[in-house]
Order: sequence, then structure tokens, then C-alpha cells
Amino acid sequence: MPNDTSPGFINRSLPLDILGEIFVHAIAHYHQGQPKCPSQPKSPINSRRTTSHPRSNCNDTPDPLHLSHVCSHWRNVTLAMPILWSSISVCDPTAPQVELFKLWLDRSKNCSLDLEITFHRFGRTYQLKPVIEAMSFHSSRWKRLDFGIKYPDSLDVSHYFGTYVKKGSLKSLESIDLYIVTPASGFRRDLSRLFFRKTPSLHTLKLGYLDIDALAPVLPPWAQLRALECNRGRYDIFPALSQCNGLEVLKIFYRDFEEREDLRYVFVTLPNLQELKLSAVKKPGVLFRRLTLPRLCFLSVSLDDSYEDWNPLVGMLSRSASPLEQFVLDSSYIFNDEEKLADCVRLLVPCLSKITEMTLRIRRRLTDRTIEAFDLDGISQEQQVIFPSLKRLELSTCLTTDGVLSSMVASRFRNGCLVYIKVKTEQGADFHVQDKCLFELLVSEGLELDLIHNGDN
Repeated sequence: MPNDTSPGFINRSLPLDILGEIFVHAIAHYHQGQPKCPSQPKSPINSRRTTSHPRSNCNDTPDPLHLSHVCSHWRNVTLAMPILWSSISVCDPTAPQVELFKLWLDRSKNCSLDLEITFHRFGRTYQLKPVIEAMSFHSSRWKRLDFGIKYPDSLDVSHYFGTYVKKGSLKSLESIDLYIVTPASGFRRDLSRLFFRKTPSLHTLKLGYLDIDALAPVLPPWAQLRALECNRGRYDIFPALSQCNGLEVLKIFYRDFEEREDLRYVFVTLPNLQELKLSAVKKPGVLFRRLTLPRLCFLSVSLDDSYEDWNPLVGMLSRSASPLEQFVLDSSYIFNDEEKLADCVRLLVPCLSKITEMTLRIRRRLTDRTIEAFDLDGISQEQQVIFPSLKRLELSTCLTTDGVLSSMVASRFRNGCLVYIKVKTEQGADFHVQDKCLFELLVSEGLELDLIHNGDN
């Protein structure tokens, strides 16, 4: 039966290696978050996810344990593929879940490990020691470690790691994500000695609530990092950045920068940085004044309507002369004045002449004034075309008069510029009749269109 999808038919028709590849791609597909489901049922590994992979969020994800319970043939296939068991997430585990965690580790055999270990609830931290002991036995296979805990001061976390992780065993570790709330200084020092002393493969570092200065005397190997993410913390980031010549990605969240006298002559060039993302950062102009990024391709910022930050941003982009292709303004909770938004974006026009993708997310609605500024129809030869290379555009909270939005899209699409646009309406609003009609015509001509009502998934 050609339409038969029963396990028996699949078992008879597919070679073992093909079936195994299907399992690998099925888990990887959900690892990327598609399709997205609204709920997350309890997992056998932890109480938040249903799969062994830390990044899945679907309630029907085919993790290896579920696949092994379909039939004896599938069980034999999953047990013969250690890679299916090599990505593991543990969150506030119970004692039975710790045992299941050990089972996952054993079944992964010699594969590199992708681990996410999280303890949020104080009542579950009594399982911290057996979890660290179990994972440390396989520390030579760690490839990516994501470790987060809220209550380190009352737990001997660094002692557990120091006791069970063998010295020099982290040579395969490529990525560390440490999210540790209010750690004691001794804890930070012990952790830095463990993770930063002999990690020759480390290239990605994410720090949450950790002050770089307090990690001394053993600091991260800045020169070998390719990606750095700083979440909160009060440390001085410039000495670290000055050593990150190989850095390609920099993300900074929830940080306050202050203009200080000792920073007057501090300037940092990151010759290989391609992606910069700032979110919930106060006074980012302090950072912009000191950075030169000649290879920057992607920029995402959340700025308010103060020229104190916009002018330094323009200065950084002009000074860098970088081939910027993607720009995201994510100020959903900051920007309140559309007129000031237009003025600030106008400052960036000379620096964004080569961008191909743009996203504008602001709190207030985008009206005819902003949308018409993107319209190519009616522009004289003397006027400068803004964003002439723009191919993909995302706009949020649009509330325009009928025909303005679709006319702008048509002008850019039919002039060979725009190929994709994503638009959200204001809460409770709908798209106008004339806009809908023209959008339907443009889609028939090849435009990729994504219309979303605010509140939709």
C-alpha cells in the first residue's frame, strides 16, 4: 500500500541507515523550533521539555526515548545511534529524572555532548551533586555546556565541579553559557579556574550575572573567542574586548554604560566582528564612541529617542565603513514619538545605503508619515532614494490610511527592490480593503507577504 505509514510498512521498506537518518533529522527539525506548539508537556528528563534536546519546544517532539517505545525494531535503531542521545536538558530534576539523565549519558557513548543544566527552584537543588557527578564523568566529551543556577551561595557548586571534573579534561569544550545569579567571589574564581585554564577549543562564551573582573586571576581566553554574550553584570567590558581580535558575534543585554574619565582615550577595533546586538542597554553611546567594526554585517539595537545615542551610532558606522546588510531597531518599549523616530532613522540613511534587510519594532504606531518615506513613486531625480538595496522589510504596529501601505510595497516591489515584507497591525485593527486587494495582486506577481494581526502567533 503506497499510502501506508504504519511502523511495520516503514520497517520493511527502509534500510536501517535511512531510518536512522530520518530519526536524526526529525529531532533536529524540532530542535530548530518548527513547528511551534503552544504548550510544553512534562518531559521524562525535566519538567519543562519533552525532548532530550535543550532547544525543542514542541509537545509531539520525537525524542529518542519516545522513538524507542514505538516497536522493538525502532528501539534497536535508536540504541544503535548514540548521536540521538547526545543532546540533553535537565531542569530542576527529581531523583528518577537524574537516573534517566544517567541513562541518556550512557547511551550517548562516545559522542560529543550538548548539555543544558538548570536549577531554578531551591527545593530541587538537592539533586545538584548527583547531576554534576554524572555529567563530570563524561567531561572529556563536553562540547557545549549551558549551566544556570539561582542559589549558588548556599550550595557548594564549585566544590562539586572541582571534585568531579578531571583536570585537563575539557579540551573538547567549545561553548560555555554560565547564568549564575549573585555568586560569591570565591565561587567565581573557582569556576574560572575550572573552565578557562585549559580549554583550547573554547570559542563561545555567554556570561549572565558574572563580573569579568571577579573571575581573576584566570580570565577567559579572549583571543580565541568568536562569540561573546554578556547578560547583566557590572564589569568593565573594554579591557576584554581589546583582546578579542577574533570575535565575530557580540551580544550585550541589560547593561548600563557610564562615561568615565579613564575611558576618554579608550578605543577598540574588532576587525572580524560581523554581528552586534544590544538590548536593554543604557547609554550605548559610550560603547559606540569607542568601537570600530569594519566588517559589521548585522546590527540590532534598542535605542530611545535621545540624540546622545544616535549620533555616536552614526559616528561608529561612518568610521567603520562596514558592509552593513541587516539592521534591526527593536524599541518596543522605548520609542513613543514617531516624528523623532523619523528624524533618528534619517540620520542613519547615509550609513545604511547597502542594507538588504530592515526591521522596525517600536511601541507607537507607524503612520502614513513613516510609510510614505519608503515609497519610491514620485521621487524626483534630485531626491535621494533611501535604502535602495532593501529586499526584506519588517514593520510592526502599522496604522495607516487605506492604500498607503500597499502602495509603498508596490513601488518597491515593482522597481525590483523589495521581495519580502512582514507587517503587523495595531492591536484590534484590521488591514484596509484597498490594501488587501493590492496585496493579493502583488502576491500573484511573486511578492512574499506576511500579514499579521497583533496578538497572533
